[in-house]
Amino acid sequence: LKESLGGNSKTTMIATVSPSNIHHAESLSTLRYAQQARSIVNVARINEDPNAQVIRELRQEIEHLQSLLTQSFDPSNSLAEIKTLREQLKESEKLMDQATRTWKDQQEKTEARKLEELERLKREALYADSGLPTLVNLNED
Repeated sequence: LKESLGGNSKTTMIATVSPSNIHHAESLSTLRYAQQARSIVNVARINEDPNAQVIRELRQEIEHLQSLLTQSFDPSNSLAEIKTLREQLKESEKLMDQATRTWKDQQEKTEARKLEELERLKREALYADSGLPTLVNLNED
């Protein structure tokens, strides 16, 4: 039952019972089923693209490093520490730019493939712009 109702989503179930004596067995069965379903615990989590997750983490790291740089500029902080923080910031910005660029390239390739497929379907008369259901005979027999 957990495999049927489980997954990465929230599930709502409504169990209805009949007040009639004729449906007494069905009502009890429904209540047993609802009790079993009630004991199932799902943990829903956000579906996130791995690239988007990396970009989000890099942005958080950049914000953290920038806040460390601007937090307090005490002379007691060593120049070496400030230099390493700036280097980490630059590296994080480079990684974020690469990840963003990679994601944009993939998006552009996907859009190009989508347009090519749409053009192919239009050439083969398998696509109608009207938005209405269309019957197409794929076999000429």
